[in-house]
Amino acid sequence: MPPMIRPQVSVIVTTFRRPALLKRALQSIAQQSLQPHEVLVIDDLSQDETQTVVSSFNPILPVVFHEVPTHSGRHTFTKSLGIVLAHSPYIAYLDDDNEWLPNHLEITLEVLKKGHVPLVYSEMEYIMAMDDPALTPHLPQGQKKCRAWDRSLMASGKENWIDSSCMVHTREAVEHVKSITGYYWNKDRLRFGDWDFMVRWAQSELDA
Repeated sequence: MPPMIRPQVSVIVTTFRRPALLKRALQSIAQQSLQPHEVLVIDDLSQDETQTVVSSFNPILPVVFHEVPTHSGRHTFTKSLGIVLAHSPYIAYLDDDNEWLPNHLEITLEVLKKGHVPLVYSEMEYIMAMDDPALTPHLPQGQKKCRAWDRSLMASGKENWIDSSCMVHTREAVEHVKSITGYYWNKDRLRFGDWDFMVRWAQSELDA
């Protein structure tokens, strides 16, 4: 059989001391109808069995484990590092406590390429796991947590819930955002880094 052709997309997975959830996230990547070029797991110095979990996916996934030398406590720092390490022209994110439907990459990349746009943003469904102590219920089961993309809302700073696991964008575009704002993800932010990222994107000169 001919070798699998993997699209040129890097998936950045940030994690810290949640190996069980990380395993579920990586399984959802392994089940994608369109497999990524590389999966970069950026570990914020968990010092537990995280690396073992990542290693168990070789050779199922083209996964690379990278552990930062000092705990940052900021997912914005580890996401920025992931962008630096990525080799593909397209970048996707998956937080360790999230998972994708099997056609996520296939659909988002198709829209990204055919639409000639720098960023695609998908909807997200909240699913509460009653027996999972790592998950705190915030919304009723099955409620849509991410609204449709609204550039004007983000640019004005008004409410529009954002999760990075819904984003797929081009490398060229995020480099452009960095050239304007000075960074990929705001590494000084402890919370709302996703929001900050998209506000800066909406306020940039890109037609996102």
